[in-house]
Amino acid sequence: MKLRIRGDSLRLRLTRPEVDALRERGRVEDATSFPDGAVFRYTLEVGAATTASFDARGIVVTLERGEAEAWCTSESVGVRGAVGPSSILVEKDFACLRPREDEDPAEHFPHPDAK
Repeated sequence: MKLRIRGDSLRLRLTRPEVDALRERGRVEDATSFPDGAVFRYTLEVGAATTASFDARGIVVTLERGEAEAWCTSESVGVRGAVGPSSILVEKDFACLRPREDEDPAEHFPHPDAK
């Protein structure tokens, strides 16, 4: 899962296996470890309402259950929401047009501009 933060905007991009895990288990999580041992976690989960929070666990974004199910099982690219000042965008991660060494293109959704 990729996380982008810009101002009050949170954007999460999920690969195929992560979308499948969200649908099947209701939760996906990733983390970034720092040299001092600190770990920053970010989680996407399914729940009763779309929310976003930040606490000792890190960032937790929750998608409303029906909206999450519809997104996971459709061709829809993204789900957009707003919680207070926060703008949330959860998207399916497309394969790059120029392959990257650190990514497996088989895990990504086909890029609409790929030939």
